[in-house]
Amino acid sequence: MLFIWLTLLSSKKIVRGGHRTGKVARHVGCYKNTWYLSIPEDEMENALEVDLSRDRVLCEVKYGGLVIFNNMVPHRGLENTSNSIRWSLDLRYMAPSEHGGWYGKSGVLMRSAGQTLPEINWDGFLLQNEEDKKVTQNKYLKSIALFSERTARGTGYVGANLYFTLLRALADHELQQACAEIL
Repeated sequence: MLFIWLTLLSSKKIVRGGHRTGKVARHVGCYKNTWYLSIPEDEMENALEVDLSRDRVLCEVKYGGLVIFNNMVPHRGLENTSNSIRWSLDLRYMAPSEHGGWYGKSGVLMRSAGQTLPEINWDGFLLQNEEDKKVTQNKYLKSIALFSERTARGTGYVGANLYFTLLRALADHELQQACAEIL
């Protein structure tokens, strides 16, 4: 998945090298009933083998600027301490054949081969329960963390293609069940 973050008013922080291990750090819900997530700093340093005092990078991006990165790069927007609303656009591109939904729900297909302007069906996407998403996400991340740990120790070896497919599809229920069977 490719992320494009287009700033309208602010900057973003990333962690240099946080993607190199191929691991996903434990995410936690960080604000009430929103979908915002956070990675505790000690978790990031331990799971992703980074040193935040050295690897934290501030991307100072002016109005209209772009930051392009893949989904394995730890990233965050800075806390808004001003009295103004901060706006940005967060665009994600992936192949229509990839599972694009979150937490077992169907994704919203915007375009596919031979179909330039489909009728967009938002119903499944809008019915997601925020608390269910957090519970489900934590369950999947624990499975992936265990899989990653066993793979690193050599006790759960699976081909690299399957491993990275698992990382790309954390919320895919069938894939999570397949992961549990492999373990």
